[in-house]
Amino acid sequence: MNEIQKLFAKIEVLPPAPTLIPKLMPALTDLNANFDEVVKMIEVDPALTAKLLQICNSAFFGPAHPVTEVRQAVNQAGYQSVYLLASILSGSECFQMPEVPGVNSKHIWKHSLTSAYGSRSVAEAIGLEPGTLFTAGLLHDIGKVVLARARGQEYGLLLIRAVQSNTPVYLSEETAYGYNHAEVGARLLERWDIPPQVVAGVRYHHKPSDAPAETKKIAACVNLGNFLAHAQDKPMVLEDPDFNFVVGMLNLSADKVRECRERLGESKNVIEMMSKK
Repeated sequence: MNEIQKLFAKIEVLPPAPTLIPKLMPALTDLNANFDEVVKMIEVDPALTAKLLQICNSAFFGPAHPVTEVRQAVNQAGYQSVYLLASILSGSECFQMPEVPGVNSKHIWKHSLTSAYGSRSVAEAIGLEPGTLFTAGLLHDIGKVVLARARGQEYGLLLIRAVQSNTPVYLSEETAYGYNHAEVGARLLERWDIPPQVVAGVRYHHKPSDAPAETKKIAACVNLGNFLAHAQDKPMVLEDPDFNFVVGMLNLSADKVRECRERLGESKNVIEMMSKK
């Protein structure tokens, strides 16, 4: 952990915290008790409000009448949808990193979005709170942003070599640095006061069996969401023994896995729209 603290000290400016996410998360379980507060939290950010209304009025949502205020957006699109959109808009600011060979910020952001929707689909399949898993999936690779900012071209070369040798990135990081992006990301989320269950999902998303008992399913959902995201471009990853292991951890049937993939596929248009930074 001391080495990760030293890593943070190397960076002049750490990624900005998505301050709205921890404020909005409590309403996921009881919107009725928090409706007015949620509307106010979004309204005080003019840029976020403008983007949110623009998206809610887009052809993707196809509203019957123009949405002109946050209250309408929450009522019409539903709080879950507004939470997801607000989280994406807030979280996208965190994924700014140097463009060096091997580091592709647009690709990492799109993969994070896809993993978020993948993790959400798995959460729905096993009865966990989908917004929480969406958040964990969205932020699961935030540690890569820290490493890219701190190590620049060196980290880019590590990513290139990992691809060339077909080695998982987190193992290459552990060999080179003694820690991986999941651990770095979790430490950053703790600094941001992100809820512990999300932190655990990020910290253990490559090693869900190491997670504490109360967060094993959360970590496994993020792990599986990550696999489903990679499978969009490389279906062969679904033959990986680790994929089958986590499917077994969650006791998912082949039919349930197929449903998760189908639900993720239904999110393709919104992922494309929101990944255009």
